[in-house]
Amino acid sequence: MRQTVVGVALLMLAVCAGCGGGARPMLVTPSPNDTAATRPSDLTRPVPTPAGTRTSIPYPPATLAPLPAPNETTTAATLPSSNETTTAATVPGSSRTSTATPIPTPAPSPSPAPTYEVLELNASVMIGDALFPAELAVNSVERTKGLSERDGLEPGTGMLFIFEDRKVSSFWMRKVQFSLDFVWISEDCRVVDITANVPFPKPGTDTSDLPSYSPSVAAAYNFEINAGEADKFGIRVGDAVRFSGIPDQLGDTCE
Repeated sequence: MRQTVVGVALLMLAVCAGCGGGARPMLVTPSPNDTAATRPSDLTRPVPTPAGTRTSIPYPPATLAPLPAPNETTTAATLPSSNETTTAATVPGSSRTSTATPIPTPAPSPSPAPTYEVLELNASVMIGDALFPAELAVNSVERTKGLSERDGLEPGTGMLFIFEDRKVSSFWMRKVQFSLDFVWISEDCRVVDITANVPFPKPGTDTSDLPSYSPSVAAAYNFEINAGEADKFGIRVGDAVRFSGIPDQLGDTCE
């Protein structure tokens, strides 16, 4: 009972102390445990904004797209490398281009090969180690015509002129269109003379202006071959000569 009386007395003293005229009011500092829920007036009271001040509306922070790693590449359009070229044809009045269609280049026409008259090469002439298929001229008509009016003579072939009396006459190049070698052969079947690189006449040359050719010594046969072949095949004066395929009616020859 005594303790209760003492407590009431102390309480009254505390109240009387706050009622004095000269006493200062006590400031109460809110404890850290105070929350917004215990002070509803602070939530509803508007905060005045000074005039002329723009109110910032908060936005969420911008999100940047991640940059590619240093070893990554991005491809937009593949460009031709510096050593590549593109062919385009420019369309007049437009900046657009279109792929040009290549124009085929015509193949060059081959040079016509010389044509040779088909000869009956049933005979052959062996001079030293060189064997020539041969056409025969054994009568006056064949000997007069000879190799005239021909484009050429097949390489490695020739024409053998045989005379009935085994005595050659003079030769000329009337209407012959290519150069020749004349190989003069004796009746005892030896090369006795060579007239090399006999030129063919210019077109329109009069027959009276044509030179004639004959051996420096007596000969029984003349064998005509392409110019340069006497030297090419190593034919020399004194070489032995043999014929084959000569008709029997022509008598004894160099067979």
